Amino acid sequence: MLGALILGVLPACGSTDGAEPVAANEARTLQSSTQASTSSTPVVSPELPLADPYMPQWVGQIMPAVAAGNGLSLVVWTEVVNSSPSSSPSVNVIGARVRASDGAVLDTQRIAIATTGSDEVFPAVAFDGTHFLVVWNANAIVYGARVRASDGAVLDAPRKLSVIEPNPYGELSHMYPSVASDGTNYLVVWSGYYYPGSGVPRPAIRGAWVRASDGQLVDTYSPILAVQSGAKPRVTYGGGRYMVVWSGSHYTASSEIWGLRLDAQTRQALNPLVNITSNSVDEDAPDVASDGNNFLVTWKRGTSLQQTRVRGSDGAVLDAVSTVGQSLVQQGIVTFDGRDYRVAWLSTRDGGLKLFLTRIPATGGAGAELTISALDSSSQSHQPGIAATGPGHLMALYVKDAPSSRLFARLVDDVQEDAPPDCTTLPPTLVINGGAQQILECGSAPYSDAGATAVDGCGNPLPVYAYNTGADASGPGPNTKAEGTYWVSYATWDNHGHSLNATRTVIVDDRVAPTLTLKGATRMTHTCGSQWKEPGYTGTDGCYGDLTPQVRFSGDVNGWAAGTYTVTYTLTDSGGNSATPVTRTVDVVNCPW
Repeated sequence: MLGALILGVLPACGSTDGAEPVAANEARTLQSSTQASTSSTPVVSPELPLADPYMPQWVGQIMPAVAAGNGLSLVVWTEVVNSSPSSSPSVNVIGARVRASDGAVLDTQRIAIATTGSDEVFPAVAFDGTHFLVVWNANAIVYGARVRASDGAVLDAPRKLSVIEPNPYGELSHMYPSVASDGTNYLVVWSGYYYPGSGVPRPAIRGAWVRASDGQLVDTYSPILAVQSGAKPRVTYGGGRYMVVWSGSHYTASSEIWGLRLDAQTRQALNPLVNITSNSVDEDAPDVASDGNNFLVTWKRGTSLQQTRVRGSDGAVLDAVSTVGQSLVQQGIVTFDGRDYRVAWLSTRDGGLKLFLTRIPATGGAGAELTISALDSSSQSHQPGIAATGPGHLMALYVKDAPSSRLFARLVDDVQEDAPPDCTTLPPTLVINGGAQQILECGSAPYSDAGATAVDGCGNPLPVYAYNTGADASGPGPNTKAEGTYWVSYATWDNHGHSLNATRTVIVDDRVAPTLTLKGATRMTHTCGSQWKEPGYTGTDGCYGDLTPQVRFSGDVNGWAAGTYTVTYTLTDSGGNSATPVTRTVDVVNCPW
């Protein structure tokens, strides 16, 4: 079956009208007079071939995939060389780095990623910040190798990633890999089987964690992510979580779209398993991308392209399912460009096959649809590719079958400049004069509110209604004679149904120490032979008033024994503030004995 698939995408052998070859030391430039867009009008480059100009007709490029990072994209594909009708074709995974700024192909020699002699198909690629990891199938086993972004060097020999538990059936089939990275690890997923310990192998979504630092597997065996049959799973990363999506018929007769979130740090699955769709019509060919908080999932229902968002934190489906486009003939491919989601998809439109690019805002809904290229009808068996190097800066990939399977790209500049909003739709602005928090000394002057100001969305002044300021009927206002926390509220509204509320917090706090004063002199003389009488003292506080009963003293005066005595007076208020201690000295003299 695989051989038939490969041979089916190649034309009959024959001569080719090749363009003049470039010098071996010259980078080929894809971009042709594409200028940066300075408005919301998209700019699309001319058609840009990714094949070497001298590539013979019996060499085909199929199954493209692309990932972007560090100002360039790595394009990978399966290359089929069928030099004669009687010989078996050579099927390899090949790549090329493309500079994002001007579309220059940076590698004068194609990057040979997998050329082992096996049929190496279904490549996928992701970027970890330094390297790209390319994964593919060979003999129904998943392999991978890293490519260094800086120079295109292939760092690893093809490494087996689908390492399966021992079983009596030998190598189990594992197909259609997809890959994403969190910067520390990669998660590679695929549709495969597991052996339950008895009986026959059962279908499952399986995966492998691969370290970005050395390309080695983290686990001894490939983890089982979901014990369910699933067709062509896809994976993305964002916000500390991975999201895997696939199509499978688990509880109904028709295929549905399923999703599973995984924590990137613990590498554990997060409940629940997300049933994204439930429909009587078969739904398949999903893809997924992340904006860092939520995930956008797209899939094929009949001949329409569908979409919805899934919340990253709990897996909740956020939107009602909506249609991106009609007459879909292949899997839609989705990415996030830093501002919007972008979906590349093929559709039969106006009597022909075309590649479209649809912008979907991160908040959901459907954005503008852009025609990228018209294709020959025989090219509908190839899914497109898409990579984003920044908001509105994209590269779209597609394959044309006539006269030979060839990979092409177009650079797209679609920077969205927001139109000035209708000011009447904007909410008011309310500013609390003096700030939203005010700290007052207990015992200060009565509270006087500084108020607030407001304007509507167009900048016109609005009245502000205040509550509990002490000057309105809604409350007495903050009491500056008692410690505590008080609130003053404000409200405003415009003529368009918008309203806004704000609150000022007023904290009345006693931070000043009380005053301690002695009555009488600080040094006194007492004639021996009678009881000493304390002249008295006073304690006052701005917040708590008369604190004389709270004055404490230490030291005694013996009125019947000559000597010098000292009494120390202290005072602390309820706020914990202490007055400076004071002392009185008493001399007892002239004892008659």
